[in-house]
Amino acid sequence: VLTRLQLGRLNHIRRTLSMTKSILLLFTQSLMLSASLFVDLPYSPEGTQPLAVGFWSPEKGLHTTSSFPFYFKKFSMLAYRPRLVVSRVVLGTEKTITIDDPDFPGKKKIIGVNAENELIETIAKAMNFTTKFVRPADGHWGYLESDGTWTGMIGMVHRGEADIALGLFTMTPQRHTVVDFTFPVAISYARILSARSAPEVNIWGFLQPLSTEVWVAILAALGMLMLFMLAPSCLPHQTLTRTRLLTSACSCVRVFLQQGETDPARTDIMRTVCLIVCLSIARCLIPAQDGHK
Repeated sequence: VLTRLQLGRLNHIRRTLSMTKSILLLFTQSLMLSASLFVDLPYSPEGTQPLAVGFWSPEKGLHTTSSFPFYFKKFSMLAYRPRLVVSRVVLGTEKTITIDDPDFPGKKKIIGVNAENELIETIAKAMNFTTKFVRPADGHWGYLESDGTWTGMIGMVHRGEADIALGLFTMTPQRHTVVDFTFPVAISYARILSARSAPEVNIWGFLQPLSTEVWVAILAALGMLMLFMLAPSCLPHQTLTRTRLLTSACSCVRVFLQQGETDPARTDIMRTVCLIVCLSIARCLIPAQDGHK
């Protein structure tokens, strides 16, 4: 912000300068062009002068006049240890404790004990400020009324009655127009529940994990594999090892069901029995593993 006005005539913008990352360049009322650089610290007590951080002149250029750099993080550590008003709604299920009220000696106040309060106290120690918890009169989190006013904790922050609103707020476009949200400290999801229906008996439940197209493709692949295994039967004798149809079918189904063959059956009847047993076991186990009845 560039100006030639004296600091005493800038009181109407001092709060804006203190709550934003702004530098005030105050040009001197003299023939020699020069400027002083000031920074308003956040939550400065009334009557406090801005912090002079630098000076500029054509001869000497820009140089610092304070231990603070020009663009130091003035919100990382609050210099004056202010007392911030925190709007908080204590839910009925929360644990509360009674402590001495420093604002009213001899009286007590009730505060909630939860992770959110511990979080704000940790931040207060790190940023050098104290807290004063207040509760909105209506006990609401905050929503927009038909007349354009805000209720609850959102309304207190919007009207300047509180510096911070502590709670797990839902981030909405309407709220973004009146308050600033911090980085989410917790993310929750909402679900709509309904009654579970009674289980239904379905003898074809083992087919449900795969679509009809997939089953057709599997059967087609098995059929083509059997044909390829029977192809040597059409060649001249002793050209390739001949394979019988039932043997080919058993081998294809056995591989598809991931079954080994440590003691293969020697006759067609035994192969047929083994195939039926494998299919029956698979028919019972697959629905049980997939949760179908």
